[in-house]
Formats: sequence, C-alpha cells, structure tokens
Amino acid sequence: MNYPFLNRLPGGFRVACLLLSMAVAAVPGASQRIHAPAGPYLPIEVDTDGVARPERVVDINLNLEAQGAERFADSILLGEMQLMEVDPAGYILEEHAPYQWDPAPGSPATVGSLTFLLRGPTAAGATRFYRLYFNRENASLEDWNPRQGVRLDRIGSYEGEDTWKISTPAASYFYHHQSGGFASMVDREGKDWISYHPGNQEKGEYRGIPNIALVDFHPGRPQGKKPGRVLYEGPLRVRLRAETEDGKWAKDWDIFPTHARMTLFRKGTEPYWILYEGTPGGEFTEDDYFVDSSGRRYDSRDYPRTKPWHGDLPPPEWVYFGDPALQRVLFLARHEHSPVIDEYWHFGNGGMTVFGFGRGPRAEGWQRLTDVPSRLTIGFAETNQFSEARASIEAAWRDVIIRAERVTWGTGTGGR
Repeated sequence: MNYPFLNRLPGGFRVACLLLSMAVAAVPGASQRIHAPAGPYLPIEVDTDGVARPERVVDINLNLEAQGAERFADSILLGEMQLMEVDPAGYILEEHAPYQWDPAPGSPATVGSLTFLLRGPTAAGATRFYRLYFNRENASLEDWNPRQGVRLDRIGSYEGEDTWKISTPAASYFYHHQSGGFASMVDREGKDWISYHPGNQEKGEYRGIPNIALVDFHPGRPQGKKPGRVLYEGPLRVRLRAETEDGKWAKDWDIFPTHARMTLFRKGTEPYWILYEGTPGGEFTEDDYFVDSSGRRYDSRDYPRTKPWHGDLPPPEWVYFGDPALQRVLFLARHEHSPVIDEYWHFGNGGMTVFGFGRGPRAEGWQRLTDVPSRLTIGFAETNQFSEARASIEAAWRDVIIRAERVTWGTGTGGR
C-alpha cells in the first residue's frame, strides 16, 4: 500500500498512521507497498521548520564528492540520478520526484545545487524523506507540465535595454541583465507592478526592483556593470548573476515557479538600501496601501513626498503592497532583519510607490544597510486578507531545513 500523505502530517500523528498502515499491509491478501530499491543513494530530509508549506520548490547546495559520491562522478556528470520520496520505513511515495541538478560555476560536476519539488502541501512540523540515487536514468521531469515551471526567453530590447523574460505560473519578470534590475513584474492578469519606462522620472525611469544604491542595480542603468550571466536554467529554477566591473558588488536572482529570491553576496565599503519603486496593481493611486508583518496597514494618502513615513519595521521584516480594488498583493521579505530606519512615501496619482529597506532621511544618512549576505524574496500572494497573505508569505520566504547525510547503500528491503 502506498500512503503519500503520511510524511505531510505532524510527527506523532504520522507515526501512528505509519504503524496502522504497516499493520494493514501485513494482513494476508492486502496490497503490498513497494520498498525503495537497492543501490547507492544520498539520504535527504526536509523539515518545514514549523511553517505549513503549499506545494513548492526547495533547494540545497551539495558537495556530493565530500558526501561519499566520488565513485559516481561520471554518473553525476551525465545526469544519471534519480530522486525518490520515501516514507520513514523506506517505502516509495514518489518514484521520480522532479528535480534539477546544477553544477556550481567553475566547480566539478559533483559540486552544485539540488532543486526539487515538494509535491503537494506539507503540514507544519512534518518531515519528508528523499533518496538521491546514482547510476540511474533521470525520468523525474517526464510528467512535468512546462506551464508549471520556469522558462527564460531572451527577448531583445525591452524598455530601452536588452532583456531576459522569465515566465512562471505566478508572474512574468522582465530583467535588464546589464543593469541587474527588474523593469517589469507582470501578474496573471497582465498588470505590471513595476512599470519601468525610460525617461519621465517617477512616471518611468525611477521605477524598479531592487534599485540598490549606491551601486545602481536598477533597470536602465548599465553603467559600471558586467554583462549579466545565466548560471542555472531549468524548469524548477533560473539563476541570474549581476556584478560590477570593479568586482566589488555581486548578486544573484533565483526565480522559482512561485516566487523569486535575491542574494546580495558581495558589496563594497558603502552602505546600501533595497527599494521597491513601482505601481501596485498596475498604476499608482493614493488609494494604494502597504501592510507590515504585524498587520499594521499604511494608507498611501497619509504619506506624500512631503510627509514620508520613517521607522524600523518589526521582525520578520516583510511588507506587502496592494490596490483596494484587487485581491492580489505584492510582497517583499528581507530575510535578515536590520535594526535601521526604513522609509515609505509616494509621488501622487500616476506616480509611484517609494519603499526602502534601510532608507533613512537623506540629511541623516540615506543608505543604512551594511550586511552581506543579504536576501530578499518577492512574489504575489493571491489574497489581501492578512492572515491568509501572511501564511503565503511565510511559506515563501522562510527556509525549510534540509539535511543531507553521506551516501549509503539501499538494500531493497525497506528501512533507512
């Protein structure tokens, strides 16, 4: 018998169900569950860290050689690996779990990043078990619908600069790769929540994400940057790298089917900020608003350019932006809380939202952030109800706990 729901239940209840299922399987005439096969594999455990997760993609950096897979370097190089989800007793739940293996740039094929799909929802407090087998044909994406995944298209000039379009089920991202910033982030209904255009200041050229100053990772500003690079490209994740010509600043964007994550992993000596400057719901009006992680709502009409809001956002440091006519909201979550001033104001109807992590009053020090690595997750929540939006945001930005042990040998008789 196959019980794919067991690993998605909280620990104690899962064990009880497992014992019951084993008893049922022992009854004469009952359908028999299938043991995971014999052969070498890397055991992997995924813990939700107390946060319920909808179906989502997760990733982990691995050094497979250091973890005992040096004998299988050729197999890894050829992509001859199979990821299998099993229950705690070693019975198969999903024979070919969708995954993507990306060797790290400049490293052996055994060093890289494993990205894989947690099929279906996972309960808070649950642990799921996987086995990465070697010397096996990779059939993990045979039943994968490309419309569920990530696709990168090199579309040429868009809003004045060479652009990569990354399409996902949740959003389409238009990335000025020479500048290192998103010019557009378009939702399922075709509304652009950034709306960058060359010229016209707050009605065009000021807009973008992440708009990091002083380095100007900002659409439409290629000066001092190296050409962008695509490091990973597959249906579960695309990774884009931006660097300055002097080598002092560098960041990656990882784009998944449900959200995108930026990692600023190198910086110069100067402090910086991270901004959202754009158009909630497709066009800025003074009816727009934002909400912080405590549930406090900030109405835009209260914060014109002459009367900005300044304060230190409460941890966890995330916010979402909305148009009262829409259910969908755009969220930005900064993983590392910094006890520094943040800022919000707007340019009025037809202008744009101006929100900054680590942006203080100009006269007192405009840029305030100093930490690296610094991570930012962005995406859409399909509701403006705070409790539901919070659950969606927490599931997207909070890391799962992934533990990968050393390579072991499966016996084909169950157990771990």
